[in-house]
Amino acid sequence: LQSQLSDVMLAPGSYFLAVDGFSSGSAGSYSLSITEIGDPCEAYNANILQGTAPCTLTGTTVGASDIYSGDGGDVGMEISIPSAGHWDFDACQAGTGYNVALYLFTTNPCEGGTLIASSTTSNCTAPWGAGRLMEVNLAAGTYHLMASNTWTTTGTFEVHVQETPPRPSQGGPDEFGYIWINSENQAGPEYS
Repeated sequence: LQSQLSDVMLAPGSYFLAVDGFSSGSAGSYSLSITEIGDPCEAYNANILQGTAPCTLTGTTVGASDIYSGDGGDVGMEISIPSAGHWDFDACQAGTGYNVALYLFTTNPCEGGTLIASSTTSNCTAPWGAGRLMEVNLAAGTYHLMASNTWTTTGTFEVHVQETPPRPSQGGPDEFGYIWINSENQAGPEYS
Protein backbone atom coordinates (compact mmCIF):
# COMPACT_ATOMS: atom_id res chain seq x y z
CA LEU A 1 0.00 0.00 0.00
CA GLN A 2 1.32 3.43 -0.88
CA SER A 3 0.22 6.82 0.39
CA GLN A 4 0.88 10.31 -0.80
CA LEU A 5 0.18 13.91 0.09
CA SER A 6 0.21 16.27 -2.86
CA ASP A 7 -0.16 20.01 -3.44
CA VAL A 8 0.20 20.79 0.26
CA MET A 9 0.85 24.52 0.69
CA LEU A 10 3.17 25.12 3.66
CA ALA A 11 4.76 28.22 5.11
CA PRO A 12 8.49 28.02 5.88
CA GLY A 13 9.09 26.23 9.18
CA SER A 14 9.49 22.82 10.83
CA TYR A 15 6.86 20.10 10.50
CA PHE A 16 6.41 16.57 11.82
CA LEU A 17 5.21 13.74 9.60
CA ALA A 18 3.98 10.50 11.19
CA VAL A 19 4.36 7.25 9.25
CA ASP A 20 2.11 4.46 10.48
CA GLY A 21 1.17 1.00 9.30
CA PHE A 22 -2.12 0.14 7.64
CA SER A 23 -3.18 -2.16 10.49
CA SER A 24 -1.95 -2.97 13.99
CA GLY A 25 0.24 -5.82 12.71
CA SER A 26 1.90 -3.78 9.95
CA ALA A 27 5.66 -3.51 10.15
CA GLY A 28 8.55 -3.01 7.75
CA SER A 29 10.61 -0.46 5.98
CA TYR A 30 9.34 2.56 4.12
CA SER A 31 10.64 5.16 1.71
CA LEU A 32 9.81 8.86 2.02
CA SER A 33 10.20 11.35 -0.82
CA ILE A 34 9.57 15.08 -0.38
CA THR A 35 9.54 17.32 -3.44
CA GLU A 36 8.96 21.05 -3.65
CA ILE A 37 6.57 21.74 -6.50
CA GLY A 38 6.79 25.51 -6.49
CA ASP A 39 4.05 28.09 -6.70
CA PRO A 40 1.00 26.67 -8.55
CA CYS A 41 0.14 30.19 -9.75
CA GLU A 42 3.30 30.25 -11.89
CA ALA A 43 2.09 27.35 -14.04
CA TYR A 44 -1.49 28.65 -13.96
CA ASN A 45 -0.48 32.15 -15.14
CA ALA A 46 1.72 30.72 -17.91
CA ASN A 47 -1.29 29.07 -19.57
CA ILE A 48 -4.06 31.70 -19.41
CA LEU A 49 -6.26 31.79 -22.52
CA GLN A 50 -7.29 35.17 -24.01
CA GLY A 51 -10.54 36.21 -25.69
CA THR A 52 -12.75 39.16 -26.56
CA ALA A 53 -16.48 38.48 -26.29
CA PRO A 54 -18.31 37.15 -28.13
CA CYS A 55 -15.86 34.25 -28.37
CA THR A 56 -15.31 30.52 -27.89
CA LEU A 57 -12.38 29.31 -25.79
CA THR A 58 -11.18 25.71 -25.64
CA GLY A 59 -8.63 23.94 -23.48
CA THR A 60 -7.98 21.07 -21.12
CA THR A 61 -7.64 20.74 -17.36
CA VAL A 62 -5.51 17.58 -17.69
CA GLY A 63 -2.25 18.30 -15.85
CA ALA A 64 -3.31 21.85 -14.92
CA SER A 65 -2.43 23.47 -11.58
CA ASP A 66 -4.92 23.60 -8.74
CA ILE A 67 -5.17 27.15 -7.43
CA TYR A 68 -8.81 27.47 -6.36
CA SER A 69 -11.17 24.52 -6.35
CA GLY A 70 -9.18 21.99 -4.31
CA ASP A 71 -9.96 19.31 -6.90
CA GLY A 72 -6.96 20.06 -9.16
CA GLY A 73 -6.92 21.21 -12.75
CA ASP A 74 -7.80 24.93 -12.98
CA VAL A 75 -7.44 26.82 -16.30
CA GLY A 76 -7.78 30.60 -16.52
CA MET A 77 -9.24 32.72 -19.28
CA GLU A 78 -8.97 36.52 -19.53
CA ILE A 79 -12.07 37.73 -21.34
CA SER A 80 -12.69 41.29 -22.49
CA ILE A 81 -16.35 42.25 -22.29
CA PRO A 82 -16.83 45.08 -24.82
CA SER A 83 -20.06 46.57 -23.45
CA ALA A 84 -22.16 46.64 -20.31
CA GLY A 85 -25.01 44.15 -20.25
CA HIS A 86 -25.99 40.60 -19.42
CA TRP A 87 -23.51 37.93 -20.55
CA ASP A 88 -23.59 34.12 -20.82
CA PHE A 89 -20.62 31.81 -20.17
CA ASP A 90 -21.65 28.34 -21.31
CA ALA A 91 -19.57 25.13 -21.20
CA CYS A 92 -22.50 22.94 -22.25
CA GLN A 93 -20.90 22.45 -25.68
CA ALA A 94 -19.79 19.56 -27.93
CA GLY A 95 -16.11 20.20 -27.07
CA THR A 96 -16.63 19.75 -23.32
CA GLY A 97 -15.69 16.28 -22.21
CA TYR A 98 -16.61 16.33 -18.50
CA ASN A 99 -18.65 18.19 -15.88
CA VAL A 100 -16.45 21.31 -15.78
CA ALA A 101 -17.16 24.00 -13.19
CA LEU A 102 -16.97 27.69 -14.12
CA TYR A 103 -15.88 30.50 -11.80
CA LEU A 104 -15.98 34.18 -12.81
CA PHE A 105 -13.66 36.62 -11.00
CA THR A 106 -13.07 40.37 -11.16
CA THR A 107 -9.40 39.64 -11.95
CA ASN A 108 -6.98 36.72 -11.74
CA PRO A 109 -7.50 34.91 -8.38
CA CYS A 110 -3.70 34.54 -8.08
CA GLU A 111 -3.62 38.33 -7.91
CA GLY A 112 -6.47 38.71 -5.41
CA GLY A 113 -9.46 38.62 -7.78
CA THR A 114 -12.91 38.46 -6.17
CA LEU A 115 -15.43 35.76 -7.11
CA ILE A 116 -18.44 37.20 -8.98
CA ALA A 117 -20.33 34.03 -9.93
CA SER A 118 -19.86 30.26 -9.97
CA SER A 119 -21.53 27.25 -11.51
CA THR A 120 -20.45 23.78 -10.46
CA THR A 121 -23.40 21.99 -12.06
CA SER A 122 -26.22 22.79 -14.45
CA ASN A 123 -29.06 21.17 -16.32
CA CYS A 124 -26.69 20.37 -19.19
CA THR A 125 -27.03 16.74 -20.24
CA ALA A 126 -24.01 16.30 -22.51
CA PRO A 127 -21.79 16.21 -20.55
CA TRP A 128 -23.94 16.06 -17.45
CA GLY A 129 -23.55 19.10 -15.23
CA ALA A 130 -21.18 21.19 -17.40
CA GLY A 131 -21.00 24.71 -15.95
CA ARG A 132 -23.17 27.56 -17.13
CA LEU A 133 -23.19 31.15 -15.94
CA MET A 134 -26.19 32.79 -17.56
CA GLU A 135 -27.34 36.42 -17.62
CA VAL A 136 -24.40 37.74 -15.56
CA ASN A 137 -24.75 41.53 -15.36
CA LEU A 138 -21.32 43.02 -16.13
CA ALA A 139 -19.82 46.39 -16.90
CA ALA A 140 -17.49 46.67 -19.88
CA GLY A 141 -14.00 45.50 -18.92
CA THR A 142 -11.73 42.47 -18.58
CA TYR A 143 -12.78 39.56 -16.37
CA HIS A 144 -11.18 36.27 -15.36
CA LEU A 145 -13.08 33.05 -16.05
CA MET A 146 -11.80 29.75 -14.64
CA ALA A 147 -12.61 26.27 -15.91
CA SER A 148 -12.07 23.83 -13.07
CA ASN A 149 -12.36 20.18 -12.23
CA THR A 150 -15.28 18.87 -10.25
CA TRP A 151 -14.95 15.68 -8.22
CA THR A 152 -11.34 15.31 -9.43
CA THR A 153 -12.37 14.67 -13.05
CA THR A 154 -10.35 16.24 -15.85
CA GLY A 155 -10.77 16.73 -19.56
CA THR A 156 -11.38 19.14 -22.41
CA PHE A 157 -13.69 22.13 -22.27
CA GLU A 158 -15.32 24.49 -24.73
CA VAL A 159 -16.81 27.71 -23.37
CA HIS A 160 -19.00 30.03 -25.45
CA VAL A 161 -19.13 33.63 -24.23
CA GLN A 162 -21.87 35.80 -25.66
CA GLU A 163 -24.21 38.61 -24.73
CA THR A 164 -27.47 37.21 -23.38
CA PRO A 165 -29.92 37.10 -26.28
CA PRO A 166 -32.70 39.66 -25.84
CA ARG A 167 -35.96 38.44 -24.42
CA PRO A 168 -39.16 39.14 -26.29
CA SER A 169 -40.44 42.64 -25.73
CA GLN A 170 -43.99 43.84 -25.31
CA GLY A 171 -45.61 40.44 -25.38
CA GLY A 172 -43.64 38.56 -28.01
CA PRO A 173 -44.40 36.20 -29.47
CA ASP A 174 -41.09 34.52 -28.71
CA GLU A 175 -39.47 31.86 -30.90
CA PHE A 176 -42.00 29.30 -29.63
CA GLY A 177 -45.05 31.49 -30.29
CA TYR A 178 -45.67 32.32 -26.60
CA ILE A 179 -46.83 35.73 -25.44
CA TRP A 180 -45.19 36.95 -22.22
CA ILE A 181 -47.20 38.57 -19.42
CA ASN A 182 -45.39 40.09 -16.45
CA SER A 183 -46.54 40.27 -12.80
CA GLU A 184 -48.37 43.55 -13.46
CA ASN A 185 -50.50 41.75 -16.06
CA GLN A 186 -48.86 43.77 -18.82
CA ALA A 187 -47.39 42.40 -22.02
CA GLY A 188 -43.62 41.89 -21.85
CA PRO A 189 -41.18 40.07 -19.57
CA GLU A 190 -39.83 41.18 -16.21
CA TYR A 191 -36.21 41.83 -17.02
CA SER A 192 -33.79 44.41 -15.74
